Amino acid sequence: MVVSILASIRSAGRALVSIGDRMNVDNGGTATAATPTTAAVQPTAAVQPSTPPSDDLCPLARKANVASAGFLGLQPLIELGSGGFGAVYLVREIGSAGLLAAKVLKKLGSSLLFLRDEIQIHQFVSSSFEGGCHPNIVRLERVIEDTSVVTLVMEHCSGGTLQEHSSRLGPRIQSDAAVAKLLLPVARGVAHLHSLGVAHRDLKLANILLDAFKTPKIADFGLATRKRACRDHCGTVATMAPEQANIRSFSPAYDPCKVDMWALGVMFWELKFRKRPWEQAIFAARDRFEMILRGSYRFLAEEPDLGRDSFHLLLGLLRLDPEERLSAEEVVQRLEKIAQSN
Repeated sequence: MVVSILASIRSAGRALVSIGDRMNVDNGGTATAATPTTAAVQPTAAVQPSTPPSDDLCPLARKANVASAGFLGLQPLIELGSGGFGAVYLVREIGSAGLLAAKVLKKLGSSLLFLRDEIQIHQFVSSSFEGGCHPNIVRLERVIEDTSVVTLVMEHCSGGTLQEHSSRLGPRIQSDAAVAKLLLPVARGVAHLHSLGVAHRDLKLANILLDAFKTPKIADFGLATRKRACRDHCGTVATMAPEQANIRSFSPAYDPCKVDMWALGVMFWELKFRKRPWEQAIFAARDRFEMILRGSYRFLAEEPDLGRDSFHLLLGLLRLDPEERLSAEEVVQRLEKIAQSN
């Protein structure tokens, strides 16, 4: 039992550490300890800190070469995950029994600009719901900064990722109602983000964390934006919308909220059928993705385990024309209906 709990805790940490490790398009998954297949489009050269590390280090911080200032007021317990930009730790507030997750990120050149954007958006989101954070979004508690690192202190989600939860269910095809119940909280979180003018741009099962009560929460705001139109093509290849992958756009820029809706469609399929509908968002894949690019949705109609309401939900999310896709609020309403079905 203890081993299982620690595994879930560490998996959540590996998901969180990808926030600092992924800035551009990656092949099949963002950079985490579990999926080390990232290939950044434009790798950034590391910049050495201007001041040497302090000698006043706790054992865990010393291992990561992080000054103790990065743990100000926190006691690191175990390392949950690590990557090229830093590491995530399970920490306890000094003088308290409460557990938190601390992402310690090195200040590296131009990546610091992306990190600043991420922090600003996550802070904004964490204080935008009735004086607090939406229940389906990972809460950013505070930010600690010194000369060489930035530490993001977040609520601790001990249940692992939704991707791992889905894997534990085995290969059996899930009922539409069961899938809707899992995805509904995520859709509510997305609807809240969109109401604030924030788009996530990297929604996938690995970026949804589960707390101790198995409540899904959206994590990883490394690609989040408040822009209404984006021209940068970034994200996770398997879940990117066509216009996000720059395969076929209807204008030079794309609506980032619309790519979130496409990603919800991919997530529904993956939860339902225990596998992704396609592995890469590329034209010559000769798979369902290419069928959509050619205007065909026959694969949806031919799937016997897909109910009528779920069929229309996916049809509304995986539209080639972004303007024809459902809104997050519409998805919430449809998932509520599907969740109540037998």
